[in-house]
Amino acid sequence: MANVSYPVTVIVPIYNAQSYLLPCMDSLRLQSLRPIEVLLIDNGSPDNSAGCAEQYIAKHDLSRDWHIIHTDENRGPGAARNIGLDRAQGEYVAFVDGDDWIEQDMLMYLYNAALQAECAPCDMSSAAARKEYADHPGEVMLNPRVGTGVLTKEKRVFLLRHFASNFTTMIYRRAWLMEQGIRFPETFSSEDSAFVGMCYLTAISLAQCDIPFYHYRIHQASVSHHKDSSRMRHKRNAMRQMIDFARDKGLMHDYAGVLRWVYIKKAILVPLLSSR
Repeated sequence: MANVSYPVTVIVPIYNAQSYLLPCMDSLRLQSLRPIEVLLIDNGSPDNSAGCAEQYIAKHDLSRDWHIIHTDENRGPGAARNIGLDRAQGEYVAFVDGDDWIEQDMLMYLYNAALQAECAPCDMSSAAARKEYADHPGEVMLNPRVGTGVLTKEKRVFLLRHFASNFTTMIYRRAWLMEQGIRFPETFSSEDSAFVGMCYLTAISLAQCDIPFYHYRIHQASVSHHKDSSRMRHKRNAMRQMIDFARDKGLMHDYAGVLRWVYIKKAILVPLLSSR
């Protein structure tokens, strides 16, 4: 394992993000938590996102802590984030999409919350998000509330039954992710849901707040709004990997019921409803 040299590593897949990338990078450069590592994963983007990132890094003299990692093809956002996880050196990791942005104090707040809780260091520390439309800010997206502390079986079931895939609102203790073997499924849909599910199944402790630090930009080019005939298949594959993870960890006895519900909801009901 690489030596920890940053409190947080931020992993940013960039794919067709050129029109939105500047505000994202500005929000990372201006973080009150210093220093942070930023890994920008050029996910085989057909536009000039990587070139814009390279110019930005040079302009602001960020090359010591910011790095661009190039891939030859787009294997999905999960694959890009896994590449970042393999390279990260931070004590915690965070994920920001290249077309979104975060508040200046987000990483500082979540990092301090993770280390100052009675059960510190928390495996996860979470906030909330706000949807951002072109002409107005939208509703706040909350994670299910269980409070800061140790996660009991009852709390895990509640989180799994009610969670939305707001994985970008959280930071994750990297050593714990590596010990548990938690990875993103390399699919083009529901990889975030499966990742969050694996985290809720195995995290020992969680810090929570409802401050909307993360700004989720809603636009037609967003990957999450892209629909094609393979989306349901990708969702099924991702959620099966979550269930396989639970089975490998010996957790199906305690969580089989809620995991089946998550599978039905995320892999069957959601794609059926969104196709109407």
